[in-house]
Amino acid sequence: MAKPLFFLTTRIADFRVFPSVVFEGGTVEVSGKLLHHIPLLCTWRPVSGETVKILVNGETRAQPVTAENGEFYTKLRFDKKGTYRVKAYYPGSLLYKPCETHEETVTVIGREQKPYLYLALAILAATTAAIPATIYLATRK
Repeated sequence: MAKPLFFLTTRIADFRVFPSVVFEGGTVEVSGKLLHHIPLLCTWRPVSGETVKILVNGETRAQPVTAENGEFYTKLRFDKKGTYRVKAYYPGSLLYKPCETHEETVTVIGREQKPYLYLALAILAATTAAIPATIYLATRK
């Protein structure tokens, strides 16, 4: 392979890992958008057909290829309890500089922790419903 020119600056935008908490054996969706900078126009454009590495605790777990609009998407399965650091890394090419994202945390919980998750979801639902109800009641004549 020829020596990289590293000509255009790149970035990964809209990086998302969802959900951030799963049960053992659960999957998370990882997505983002690889862009390159065009200095003369002061704008960012999509990079298509390039491989982005998805790293979990520093090890490559997936290698999705960017679509025509620069977007990439993959699913990761987590089989063991624990906390994992997930990030995307683009190694660069002859034309593009490498870049990487910030780390997102994925927490994998065991099935025995299920009642606590339901409690957390119930509290979230009650809070979400209470805010509009409070506003409605406060503004009612």
